[in-house]
Amino acid sequence: EFSKALFYHQKALEIFQETLPENHPDLAITHNNIAKVYNSTHEYNTAMEHAQLAIGMIQRKLIDNHPRFIEYRNLIEEIRKKL
Repeated sequence: EFSKALFYHQKALEIFQETLPENHPDLAITHNNIAKVYNSTHEYNTAMEHAQLAIGMIQRKLIDNHPRFIEYRNLIEEIRKKL
């Protein structure tokens, strides 16, 4: 159920924002998960916002061919095609 998933991802994001340093990998993962939910519910602008936040947090830390970076980049491309 997307609404329940979104609720828990947003709750996790709130906790992580209060307890973790800025650009922590868990923040990026959570933003990416939120982007996936919004993408699945056809809320593409909001999905793109979270996807861009996620990739922005990891692109300084990971090389371009890292699996996580590729996953995040592919999600952005998928959303971009739907906008």
